[in-house]
Amino acid sequence: MTDVKVIENYIKYLEENKKSSKNTLSAYERDLKCYLSFLYDMGYNIIEANADVIEKFKTSLSNDGKS
Repeated sequence: MTDVKVIENYIKYLEENKKSSKNTLSAYERDLKCYLSFLYDMGYNIIEANADVIEKFKTSLSNDGKS
């Protein structure tokens, strides 16, 4: 399963099972695609990401004034 498909399935799960609002779904999808882009830039995919990679992403967001 591709990384994009993982995100799509998660958004579908949130919509169908958690009854998340359209705004929530849109925000989650946008943020997850941003995370995925970061992973690709770092040479990782969703499955390979570990705690260190996630910390780097959080630091990147903070440095960009987004968190």
